[in-house]
Amino acid sequence: MLIYCMGREAEAIINQITVRQPRAAVAADAARGIIAVEAEDAERTLYARTVEALDAYFTPRDNHLHYAVLFMSRSQQFEKSNEHFIRSLHELVSRCSGWDQQHKDEMMRIRLLAGMKDKD
Repeated sequence: MLIYCMGREAEAIINQITVRQPRAAVAADAARGIIAVEAEDAERTLYARTVEALDAYFTPRDNHLHYAVLFMSRSQQFEKSNEHFIRSLHELVSRCSGWDQQHKDEMMRIRLLAGMKDKD
């Protein structure tokens, strides 16, 4: 039913996505001696896991390199205030997830010194 609602192109995407029962659930079922789950419950959990996998597939990811390049190339525009420039740097550096806090602080100092046009 899900493939029918999504369209023909969705079948190829669903075939690429691997949907498995979590290992903890399989181990717990084996420990309790449960080998099979009722068909209705199995279909419901498979549907839920498939929807979760599709959400993960279609949710856009942040491009961390892109934000690092934007941060490193940011300079204060002549008509913008110092406060605006500093806020924009903080926003960009917060999206650079590959950097630890010490590195972010150091890069902020460098960008402030190199990119600030209005010295007032």
